[in-house]
Amino acid sequence: YYQLGRQQDGQKMLARCLDEGRAALDWYRAHPDQASSGGATLARRKAGYDEAFVSMRAIALVESELDRAPNAAIACDISDIGRAAGWDLFARGFTAARAGDTATASADLGALQAIVQQPLGKEDMPTQTDYLQIMALMLQGAIAQSKGRSDEAIASASEAARRYQALPFDFGPPAPVKPPHEFVGELLLQAGRPKEAMAQFDLA
Repeated sequence: YYQLGRQQDGQKMLARCLDEGRAALDWYRAHPDQASSGGATLARRKAGYDEAFVSMRAIALVESELDRAPNAAIACDISDIGRAAGWDLFARGFTAARAGDTATASADLGALQAIVQQPLGKEDMPTQTDYLQIMALMLQGAIAQSKGRSDEAIASASEAARRYQALPFDFGPPAPVKPPHEFVGELLLQAGRPKEAMAQFDLA
């Protein structure tokens, strides 16, 4: 919806997912005998919901310029999702950098880089560290661009794109939320280099 310019539909879907997830958790709390059906505890169900919402909100922050501020302000519990919190830090940092708030973006980058150093959990996908590193590089690029350092931004984003290109193919939407080649293309356009930008968009 956001990519199609259907802003209101995107916002309605985000709000609906948030409301339905909360309602489901409230139902499980009211029916503790059902909370562990299928082998999942209430805590595990909540963590799954929190991680799903982090992913959805991250997409909204990256794709939606009009509602970035209110979407960033939505309360989101990342205390129970382990290293997946890196996706939230990237999206919030990316939003802050785009708004010129490089202090907040840099703080989010520091927290994201700290997560990169943490070991993989039992249920983490093997490529998770790669994705976290890629998002950290893109956030570095967004911060550099916000500070007017275009060449540095392009170099950082290009390294993210190189690493992403080297990973095994994944099904589904881009795991780093923002496709790295797309980001490089946008930075090149801003730098007045449209032919190089087109090549990056083609790769994306």
